[in-house]
Amino acid sequence: MKKIKVFWENNNKLIMTIVGIIFIFFLWFIISLIANSPIIPHPIDTFRTLFILLGQKDTYFHIGSTLLRLFIGLLISLLLGLIFGILSGVSSHVRAFLKPLVVTLRTIPTASIILILISITKFQYAPIYVTILLIFPLIYEAVVSGLTNIDQTICDALKVDGDNEFKSLFKVKIPLASPMIKLGFVQSLGLGMKVMIMSEIISGNRSIYGLGFALRLAQEDILYKEMFAYTLIAIFLVGMIDIAIYLTKKFFKKT
Repeated sequence: MKKIKVFWENNNKLIMTIVGIIFIFFLWFIISLIANSPIIPHPIDTFRTLFILLGQKDTYFHIGSTLLRLFIGLLISLLLGLIFGILSGVSSHVRAFLKPLVVTLRTIPTASIILILISITKFQYAPIYVTILLIFPLIYEAVVSGLTNIDQTICDALKVDGDNEFKSLFKVKIPLASPMIKLGFVQSLGLGMKVMIMSEIISGNRSIYGLGFALRLAQEDILYKEMFAYTLIAIFLVGMIDIAIYLTKKFFKKT
């Protein structure tokens, strides 16, 4: 009994998470029975379709294409966020100048950005641009917060030592701000994945690979089992990213 109690105390969150996942599948099972419609396929039928899809090379092209676009979007967002974040972190004038742009990007509806970009760019590039526009503010603000929240005593000590602004920025301030910058980037991964898939769905094109495009194609062809199966793949990928975020946060808290 004591061992069970200790096991529960050490693993209660994990156990409840697993129970929560089982509950979701149970609800899905009940709803599919009540609906008795191909629109909500049975979980077993969906998993059969999932295994069929996992045996097809096109599925991996879809996954790889989405991850590649996500990587490109995140890389560009990181570079822009670092450059403009550092400039804003050391200059209140630059920070004030960029504030309207950053606030606009944070508040404009995602669907509006997607529809506008689809109208003026190619379908395969629109999801990348959307990801950049939505992730850039997160990384930018993480950099600015990291640089502007450095202990004032450290800043005063740097001035007393006579270090020039450029040297103190790259040798002291950026290293001190790096944990917050890293967390900002890691947190943007999950959002980036969701935004990327949503952008691909709205963009919709039969000739382009991507999980979102595959979902849109399945929906248009009334292939509901495939649509649910691709959704499970997307959930799995986002879940893996969320786990990575959790582990990264835990690591930074320890350090």
